[in-house]
Amino acid sequence: MDSIALKNPELIKQELDKLADDMAEARYKYNLLDSNTKVIFSKLCLQAKREYNCSMSEAEKHAFIQQDYKKHIEGLATASSEYERIKAKFNNYNAYIEYMRSFLSCQKHLN
Repeated sequence: MDSIALKNPELIKQELDKLADDMAEARYKYNLLDSNTKVIFSKLCLQAKREYNCSMSEAEKHAFIQQDYKKHIEGLATASSEYERIKAKFNNYNAYIEYMRSFLSCQKHLN
């Protein structure tokens, strides 16, 4: 992050807009994966039920250990982590902007 004090407000707004867009995209990806979790799990349960001719609780056990389900859950965790990372970056940038605003205001009053 370059010194914000040296940037004009339009550049600061552009950077905030980019971070907000990145955050929205990351949240969208997470929500998309999250909304499909039950669908994927149900599909795997039904496949196991047909394949093993077992009870639903046994089918759920088979579904939980399927590679497809593990891969989906790992993707969900990655998407959540990415969203939280971008959100933290956005919040840190905002906090730094507020700090610089206060600092510059104090400098004006002291001089």
